[in-house]
Amino acid sequence: MTAVGTLLDALGAGDLDAATAAVPDGAVSALPGADGPETAPRVIARDASSLRLTLEAAFAECRTEVLVCVTPGDEDCLVEGHLVDATGVPVETFVASYQLRGGEIARQLVYTCPLVEPSRTWKAAPGDSPGVARAIVDRYFEHLDASEFEAAAACFSPDALYSHPPYGPGQPRAEFRGRDELLAGFRRRGPKPDRAHHIDLSPQLGPECFLEGYTIDDPRGGSFISSLSLDPDGLIQRYLAVYCEPIVPRV
Repeated sequence: MTAVGTLLDALGAGDLDAATAAVPDGAVSALPGADGPETAPRVIARDASSLRLTLEAAFAECRTEVLVCVTPGDEDCLVEGHLVDATGVPVETFVASYQLRGGEIARQLVYTCPLVEPSRTWKAAPGDSPGVARAIVDRYFEHLDASEFEAAAACFSPDALYSHPPYGPGQPRAEFRGRDELLAGFRRRGPKPDRAHHIDLSPQLGPECFLEGYTIDDPRGGSFISSLSLDPDGLIQRYLAVYCEPIVPRV
């Protein structure tokens, strides 16, 4: 993952020229815009000049700090971290997925959102997986898409932190603490009968897991990445999701 490391090191140093040089022409860079809601369409850059301008808009005032990273094989890397200001203070959360082909970055899908509390599991030394994250996630999505909200909430630990993109225009992020609050949030959200989730990637390392995929909605859909951590019983203890419309296809 040398190419991704080079890119992230450059962003961490605030060197946007080096970050641009780490991405070859023709790669798809889907980045957040400078304005608008966090779920707005990504700004797509495919060459060095447009990528440099897009990086300037997204990262000119801050640097990246990677907090957790999972690399499933040689062609994908998913990360979560902070954007920090000139004094080193975290100001936003960022989540990203990088695809490689032949050792070079072929696609990057990047999100930023208001600052979300880090996972407690990140402070511990890497250990064995307390459960299969994909199994609990599949159960969660199955129940959520079926509007079986109690069963969906039961996939989370009693002290879970759940941070989701805004449920509607002009609303803040939907953030709930604890299973009871989460269940109440699901009920307020209500049924989404025209929505289904498709997962492309679900790499796991110890208690940490990332999801990348897309939703199929009527009449639209969007891309999402989720970063989650399991508790010792294999339930979801922290869940952070980011989303944009429309779908940004994998390459």
